[in-house]
Amino acid sequence: MSDRQLTATELAEWLGGDLGNALEDLDVPAWLIDGRGVVRWSNRKAIDVFGPPEGRQIMDAVGGESRGRAGAELTGAVLGTKPVLNFSATVLDKRGTRIPAEIHESSACSASPISASRWHRHS
Repeated sequence: MSDRQLTATELAEWLGGDLGNALEDLDVPAWLIDGRGVVRWSNRKAIDVFGPPEGRQIMDAVGGESRGRAGAELTGAVLGTKPVLNFSATVLDKRGTRIPAEIHESSACSASPISASRWHRHS
C-alpha cells in the first residue's frame, strides 16, 4: 500500500463502510491514520488547516512541546492498547502556528490497524 491519500471510494472499500462521508461532514479536522502513523485520509477541514497530508506522519502536526505525550498516546492507539484517546496537545497548522487543542482518537474498525483522529481548538 502506498502512502498516498485514499479516495472516498477506496476508503469505504477498505473499511467496509461509509465512514469517509461521516468524517467529511465534521466541522473539525479529522484523519484516518494507519498502523505506521501515516495519514491515509483527511477531511476538507484538516486539509484547510494542515495542508495536504499525503504520506505525512500524524506527528508532523504536533508541536515539539507535546511530542512526548502525543507520541505515547498515539502509539497506544496504533498498537491497540489504548482503544480511545482524549488528551491535550499543541498542534501546528500549515504555517507552523501553534494551536492548543484537544485530541480525540479511536479505532476505526477492528479488522485493520486504522484509527480515526480529530481535534478541536481549546476555547
